[in-house]
Amino acid sequence: MTWPSGEEFETDEKEILEALGIQLGLAIANGQLLAVTREQALRDSMTGLHNYRYLVEFLNNQAALIRRTHTQVSVLMIDIDHFREFNNHFGHAAGDHVLQAVARKFRQRIRKSDLAARYGGEEFTVVLPGTTTEGAEFLAETIRRDVETEKLTFDGNDLGAINVSIGVATMPDHANTIEELLKAADEALYAAKSGGRNRVMTAEGPPGPGRLAQRSSPAGGLMKQS
Repeated sequence: MTWPSGEEFETDEKEILEALGIQLGLAIANGQLLAVTREQALRDSMTGLHNYRYLVEFLNNQAALIRRTHTQVSVLMIDIDHFREFNNHFGHAAGDHVLQAVARKFRQRIRKSDLAARYGGEEFTVVLPGTTTEGAEFLAETIRRDVETEKLTFDGNDLGAINVSIGVATMPDHANTIEELLKAADEALYAAKSGGRNRVMTAEGPPGPGRLAQRSSPAGGLMKQS
């Protein structure tokens, strides 16, 4: 029987190492592709913000954290005022431009620990872990002013004033569950729009009936409604 020479051993080892290197490279590439694909699946392609699917995941994680640490989480529900009329007048391309501009305002103002998501259509949600109602109100009013003072143009046309209405709610102040939290913020948003738009409204009172928002900022400054 003839044994392979040392040179043949080295050649075989080299081929094995090369094959392993190729397999490892493919595994890393596949892992990166999966990560990119998952990230794309969890983001809104129009605005670059996270989408509703990721929002639900994030809120469920926050609910678990609150139960363990007894901290707070606040939510802003934000809607662009008169957006359908805007689209009808300026066109959908200009409407997309506005959505992207508003989304940029969120990214400029929130912390790394916060989340801004496109809830659907012209409605957005900002989640603020560890933030009190007062802190959430301050940020909401800041965002409202940022949007109001932005001068947007598209294809050389002045797009006029863009305004947003914002509803604020905090868990556990206004809700015991994530579903209640979103509902409380949505009710506050509805109250803001019903009260004249371009304002911030905050849910009041403990979870349960009669909690509906009564605090507002009509175009500047939070105030208590009588």
